[in-house]
Parts: sequence; structure tokens; C-alpha cells
Amino acid sequence: MKRLLNLTAWVAVLAPGAYLINSWNNLPDKVPMHFDFQGNPDRFGSKTELLTMVIILTLMAAAMYLFFPLIYKIAPKSRLRRIKQG
Repeated sequence: MKRLLNLTAWVAVLAPGAYLINSWNNLPDKVPMHFDFQGNPDRFGSKTELLTMVIILTLMAAAMYLFFPLIYKIAPKSRLRRIKQG
């Protein structure tokens, strides 16, 4: 079960990049990057800017997926002891 959850998480992390690569040639040179409350685009950017944003978001999602489980391994009491001794 855990293996299936891991696979699903990695697919969710990597899917936006795969979709962008697959549709790269069909994208216009200027793509909407920000929208107002009515859903109208109010800022446009280049395809390269979109690629950069997807790469950064993918790296952040992967880092959170990898490092958040480590939070539970930190023992707060031992950390406080080290701070008091140091």
C-alpha cells in the first residue's frame, strides 16, 4: 500500500512537467501567468518563464515530499537539551 502511495505522489509531482513538455510546441509565445478575480489574464509571460515556474514548483513539491517525513524523526526534547548545554 505504501508503495502505491509513493508512486501516486511521484506521478502527481512529475505530471505538470510531463504535460508541459508534451504540449510545448502547441503553446503560444506569450502565455497568461496571472489572473484577476474574474478569471481574466492580467499578466503574460514567455514560454521559458512558464517552464522555469514549473521546474521550481516541481522541485519544491519533491523536496517537501522527501523532507517532511523527517520532521517526525526530530525529538524536540533532545533539541532543547542541546540548546541548554551549548
